[in-house]
Amino acid sequence: MSIYPPIFNYKRRNTRQIQIGDVPLGGTCPIRVQSMTNTPTLNTAATVKQITSLCHAGCDYVRLTVPTVEEARNLKSITDALKKYQVQVPLIADIHFNPKAAMTAADYVQKIRINPGNYAEPKQGKSSVSSNGKQYALELEKLHDRVSPLILKLKQNGVALRIGVNHGSLSERIVSRFGDTTLGMVTSALEYIEIAEHLGFFDLIISMKSSIPSVMIRAYRELVKTLDEKGKNYPLHLGVTEAGEGLDGRIKSAMGIGTLLLEGLGDTIRVSLTEDPEKEIPAARDLLKKIHLAQAKPVQPMSQPIEISSGSPSSLNPFFVRYGKPPWVGLHLKIIPGLDQWEQAGWIDDHHGWKKSRTAADFILIDEFMPAPHLSLPQKIPVFVKPTAIQPHGDHFEIIKSFSGNHETSDNSVITVDLQTSSDFLWLEKLTSSTLLLVTAPTDHFSYYLRHFQGLLNSKGMTLPIILWYRSNEAMDLLSLFSAADLGSLLNDGIGHGILIDSPRISVAETMNLSFSLLQAGRLKMTRPDYISCPSCGRTQYNIQATTQRIRDATSHLTGLKIAIMGCMVNGPGEMADADYGYVGAGPGKITLYRKKEVVEKNIPEDKAVEKLVALIKADGLW
Repeated sequence: MSIYPPIFNYKRRNTRQIQIGDVPLGGTCPIRVQSMTNTPTLNTAATVKQITSLCHAGCDYVRLTVPTVEEARNLKSITDALKKYQVQVPLIADIHFNPKAAMTAADYVQKIRINPGNYAEPKQGKSSVSSNGKQYALELEKLHDRVSPLILKLKQNGVALRIGVNHGSLSERIVSRFGDTTLGMVTSALEYIEIAEHLGFFDLIISMKSSIPSVMIRAYRELVKTLDEKGKNYPLHLGVTEAGEGLDGRIKSAMGIGTLLLEGLGDTIRVSLTEDPEKEIPAARDLLKKIHLAQAKPVQPMSQPIEISSGSPSSLNPFFVRYGKPPWVGLHLKIIPGLDQWEQAGWIDDHHGWKKSRTAADFILIDEFMPAPHLSLPQKIPVFVKPTAIQPHGDHFEIIKSFSGNHETSDNSVITVDLQTSSDFLWLEKLTSSTLLLVTAPTDHFSYYLRHFQGLLNSKGMTLPIILWYRSNEAMDLLSLFSAADLGSLLNDGIGHGILIDSPRISVAETMNLSFSLLQAGRLKMTRPDYISCPSCGRTQYNIQATTQRIRDATSHLTGLKIAIMGCMVNGPGEMADADYGYVGAGPGKITLYRKKEVVEKNIPEDKAVEKLVALIKADGLW
């Protein structure tokens, strides 16, 4: 049987080539990089300046927000100015709610993005939304009538269309029938695809974004499986929406985008960061280097391809094998004296007695600090430093020696496995159920090797825990992106019970931060708040970067709390998805606060809003 997706080697999905201005997309074209301006679209000079800067940074397409017909008309001034300065780049109009703006923008841009959740989908109120078959069919007919004028104009003008579905802003009609699910996301996209195809229009690009990488991954996989079954090969735009900023934002984006790229999916990508748009481009370009490495030299199979039975938990997720055990995080210990600094910082304590023999011990295990009471997580999750074998000893763990090289084994031992040099795996039959496997492979093809190895274990009916040992010589900028793609890809599919990141080019503290950030992005282990912040655009009317930092500074101790910081009402109530609290731009210098999706207070002056957010969290007893 075939396994979907093609996860034992890199093979890019064959897609339809779409012409977007002078820069084609899909087919055999390079994977394109894009970003979005955050200047007001009516400010021609500022917008042209930023577009020029993005082009110099290596951006292939530039998107602009077009909320009204007035901004749509000003696109002509922007395109005229770009021609004057000899700046050539395809422009994309971002449309929400306003079909008239889309119709006008179609005269000046090379591509239009619409969100099916709010384009031509009037707010109906829950009481008037029906999942009844006949009523639903009538609503689809109305949708066809409302969308058709834009499709016909795009066809006439040679302008492409992105059907940009977002997890947090599905229409009430879709939610009423499918719930807030990935099936609803796929259905929403298919409805618009079928309308376009009925009108003979095929210049379509599809996206399925979410601020949660695991949801985003699942949505794209389900979409592609459905498209392939229907014989449709439209190109894909990949992105994790509202990923945030800094290291966490890059890791979250790389986990979602990188996982799918490794599976051969994706024709254009955007790394959405709450930073200046120009900073998105190098992050995206660096992430694509991972794919270039995977393409350069195919993986040589360790044995014949492993067949996965149809009884797997999910046909899209055939390797889910974590067996309910909590994930661990491994840290490479390079500088023993550095542990004193960790202790002073409150990271570790001495109740395990490791200090007495730390210079002689091969391995060290640390207990993480207790998670917040409101999180439904184990009270203690073990944390590794260096490749380690662990042996239960009462209510704690003790430091022990490892086995390696000759694969000798005994109860409660660790076997180190290098998948690049291992030629046979007959020794697997000798292992006991308490053996821990510490598995490494070349980073160029790490996820492919590990998937094949897990398939081998599955075929033998073996449920041994695996620590993913990620050895790399990259510095932090590439290591963070590459490890998030590889390890995130595996952990999201249940492969691996722990991780150990091993790089000589980053410090112990950096390794620890990277490891916990990666597990946080996958929502496998929450050790800090989860900030869902949008990259901002021309609709944002407050300083979102400075505000995000203020909120981080005020709430950094609230482990596991999800706080959304959104630029405007378009990306606010819907797209902040499952956040516990929302801080949403409501107008110039005005903020609306949410508790989940419930409005708590409207139009708060910006200089008072962070203080109000803190007071709200305190009042709810979560401080």
